[in-house]
Amino acid sequence: MDIEIKRIPDEQLKQKPRDESALGFGHIFTDYMFEMKYDKDNGWHDPVIRKYSPLSFDPSTIVFHY
Repeated sequence: MDIEIKRIPDEQLKQKPRDESALGFGHIFTDYMFEMKYDKDNGWHDPVIRKYSPLSFDPSTIVFHY
């Protein structure tokens, strides 16, 4: 499977933390995120690594109905 990588310019990258041993979960995030589409007919497809950005969910997404 080929994964498309949408690179962002170096000047838009965040500065690397000085002490990586003190990162802490959920405090510092990468500049990129992995995204992959899914549908019943094709399964998982169209993988891409792209710039970190907000996620968009359909209001009927089952995770909101528990």
